[in-house]
Amino acid sequence: MNPAIRAIRMIGLILLVGGIASGGLGVYLESNLACEDGYGVTIETIEENRTSSSAVERLSFQNLSSRDQRTFEEILTSNTTQVYHNASTVQNISNKEIEYKNTVYITSGLFVTDCFSNWRLYKAGGGLVAFVGGCLTTVTIVWQRRS
Repeated sequence: MNPAIRAIRMIGLILLVGGIASGGLGVYLESNLACEDGYGVTIETIEENRTSSSAVERLSFQNLSSRDQRTFEEILTSNTTQVYHNASTVQNISNKEIEYKNTVYITSGLFVTDCFSNWRLYKAGGGLVAFVGGCLTTVTIVWQRRS
């Protein structure tokens, strides 16, 4: 077998195997990622000796709308950061001091999560690399049989 053909076939096989592995990793990451795009706020307890900023509005929990009360309690009792697809869900309680059950909490400003997912690159790039590797391997096999 011609050494150039053999080298091209080896490169093709390496690309094929590497592309399949990369694409497989992309599929695995896609199925296991917990990151979500959306909006949210964080809630912290205000310590007794800490003075609040005058720019932050102080509200009583009872003065919030029922929707805002549900959202506040959901975020407060959750073990993970809650992310909402609609900014208006958390906009009314962001950057506020809220008195709830004799404790004052401060909410952060509205944050946006934008998950750039590497799995898309692995999946698409792996597929492309595997395709090129498969083409190189096939061309060398056909070339060898015709010679």
